[in-house]
Amino acid sequence: MALSVDIGEALPAVVVHADVHQRNWGSHRHALANGSALDRSRLITEAAWSPALLKDTLFPPEKDQPMIAGAAAVFVGHNVVAKPRATSNVRMIDTGSFQAQGSLTIAELATDGAYISIPRSSRVQTMVGDWARAA
Repeated sequence: MALSVDIGEALPAVVVHADVHQRNWGSHRHALANGSALDRSRLITEAAWSPALLKDTLFPPEKDQPMIAGAAAVFVGHNVVAKPRATSNVRMIDTGSFQAQGSLTIAELATDGAYISIPRSSRVQTMVGDWARAA
């Protein structure tokens, strides 16, 4: 399982499992590549399991300030939200497809891309939205 993936070049869109080290994509990548074995182990645990980024989305930064520096958009899973939501440059997309009342969400990996969320129910309904309205 990949914990984090770059999508793009100059200012990438990023997919992470749960969290980004020090809220900085460059620091996150550097620590994974160059940190000591112990530091990398701690970083992997944080990236895989931490609920901190979800909590931080409840208290967004000043307007036009990214929550994660060095990335245009950060798509985050692991922490279940009732519906897809955007806070600053963070996109929370885990809508609990494994849960009885959850949804499967598919997101276009772009800062202003669309998403589709399909509820897990006997009657399939589709919710299509955009990140501007999910904020």
